[in-house]
Amino acid sequence: MDHKTKQRTYNTILSICFTFILFICITGMLVGCTTGGSKANLKNSVSYDGIDYFIQENIGLNFDGFHDFNEGLGELCEKVGSIRHADVYKILGLEQSDWIFLDNNSMLSSDDPYGGIYRSSRVKMDTIADFKPDYLDIYYLTPPTSEQSGTEIQIFNTEDIKIIEKIVTAIESGKTVPSEKQAEVTKAMHYGDNNYHSYRLEFLSENYPNLVYRLFYAEDINGKFYIGYYGDIAAYKIIEIDDTLHKYLSTKTSTGE
Repeated sequence: MDHKTKQRTYNTILSICFTFILFICITGMLVGCTTGGSKANLKNSVSYDGIDYFIQENIGLNFDGFHDFNEGLGELCEKVGSIRHADVYKILGLEQSDWIFLDNNSMLSSDDPYGGIYRSSRVKMDTIADFKPDYLDIYYLTPPTSEQSGTEIQIFNTEDIKIIEKIVTAIESGKTVPSEKQAEVTKAMHYGDNNYHSYRLEFLSENYPNLVYRLFYAEDINGKFYIGYYGDIAAYKIIEIDDTLHKYLSTKTSTGE
């Protein structure tokens, strides 16, 4: 189904939990790992059918419209084998020699790779621009309280290439932040903070069907704007961007679009 015409409902609890588990696992366990060294011994890289693959932390399967993880997995992927305790899946619409999905049923035993999307070394996917996005959803994330967990509210979506390119350019032009700010914004994005408004950006691309590229965005009370992402198979990173997203969000909110 064409992602530009399908109903955009992100109502699957299991897929949210799955994404959260990936974030926690990668944040806590991938620090210091790189693409160098002995790839066979890294939990974030695998070799399958003679091809080396590396985990792509910001990209996941697009579970929109499915009731649960298993339903989505059955529709989007085809099991082709296993690596130790992790099931290996071909992603429909993509070349297996370029992309695979690992479903780790062992809950991260000492010898098993992480679950998630993996790309081969021949695929260039260093930035959001490489994903060639042509559709964008933005969700506002309400902070959790002592009584309940946070919720998400879809603010808007767009397939306007000019708008998407403008947002991508702002992200690509982001600047690094001091380590203290890095830690502060990361904590706000993951756990909520009343001094920040947090959002999730979900990009889709016709060039990469059944995948979604997720970034997190936060605005602080002092008028600063940040993007959070995983980079170079390493720890979570924060960059500061200009007010492009802020102006766009303000316009869409005020017009009710």
